[in-house]
Amino acid sequence: MIKVLSVFGDDSRWAEHEDAALALEGLRGYAVARRVGDQGDAPYAGYASAWFDDVATATTYAPALRTAGVTAQIVATELIQRDTPARPDMVKAIFFFHRKPGTTPESFRRHWLEVHGPLAMAHIANLRRYIQNHTVDEEYADGEPDLDGLVEAWVDSMAALTETEATEEHAFVRSDEPNFLDTDRVTFMPVIERRVR
Repeated sequence: MIKVLSVFGDDSRWAEHEDAALALEGLRGYAVARRVGDQGDAPYAGYASAWFDDVATATTYAPALRTAGVTAQIVATELIQRDTPARPDMVKAIFFFHRKPGTTPESFRRHWLEVHGPLAMAHIANLRRYIQNHTVDEEYADGEPDLDGLVEAWVDSMAALTETEATEEHAFVRSDEPNFLDTDRVTFMPVIERRVR
């Protein structure tokens, strides 16, 4: 599936965005993910996911989803790497990615998909569900997009997230980041997702 991911700087304009999304004929699904807890360094309040059938439809509707309060937005291909069903009480760790300077979008995506993702799934024991969202080529047509990608990693609870962050295995997986990411710009936050449609 193709997603429009709209990231919010604050949480005061969610209703406007939800109304705009639900009015779109081509919308196949919609969810909001609000920040919880005090972990993380991402300067955001959360984000919304709007699913569409294809890139052309998502790109057409993306401007309508850049409502007030949206500080970053991408059209992305959703690549589900681990598909364990998510429970409503699960916490998602969201990482916002910018590729390493001098790295092409293609090589960034290839390393993330073929090297980094498998490392995460092999070494982080309590990773329940894992999705990579790769910014589509069309987003680069007019310059650099707001993000090169966003990862969604589900764990059972905030306690499980805290435990994971402190493990040697997590540190090992993160040691791969300089190979494909601009590590000075990697940010993270925990969220809880609510499916609207």
